[in-house]
Amino acid sequence: MNGRSGRKEEVQDSNEELVKELAAIIHYTVAIAAINHIDLTKTIFEKDKTAAIKYQHERDLEGCLKGNV
Repeated sequence: MNGRSGRKEEVQDSNEELVKELAAIIHYTVAIAAINHIDLTKTIFEKDKTAAIKYQHERDLEGCLKGNV
């Protein structure tokens, strides 16, 4: 991220760095959820369902994954 914004030099592959940063975010999110006994899958589906209603999307993530078009 710092390389893309010009704050850090010598970033050879900024996309590769972005992938690593996103993986770290997901890793820590899953770890924190597990420690706190949070059903992350359920929470993500609920959040997406709320957003689908709010933004008037025809389908939500859960429906999309189940093949509901």
